[in-house]
Amino acid sequence: MRESMFENLKTYFPTVGNHAVSYKKTDDFELTVQCDDGSYVVYDDLDRTVRTLPPKDTAMTEAVWRREFGIRLRKRITRKGYTQQEFADLIGTSQPMLSNYVNGRCVPSLYVVD
Repeated sequence: MRESMFENLKTYFPTVGNHAVSYKKTDDFELTVQCDDGSYVVYDDLDRTVRTLPPKDTAMTEAVWRREFGIRLRKRITRKGYTQQEFADLIGTSQPMLSNYVNGRCVPSLYVVD
């Protein structure tokens, strides 16, 4: 599966595929790819998207953290088959608040995450 995902990456994003040094499966539908310039990207085979990860040698800013959290949360909700309202009810928050999390406007407290 991992090799076919990498083949798909090279097909849909040849520039990224041509600069890949290594890759590993990080999710059912995702590969984390290290490029020859030292950067990392995540390829989502289900959505056929690529996003750049922040450099490993620097701390994530709050804005980058919120964005990354929102992207990952949106994918989990969608892949589990929930609507935002259903998921909000499940975790005990409101749909507008969940929308704020998904859109990177804020992040939940650790209590809510737990």
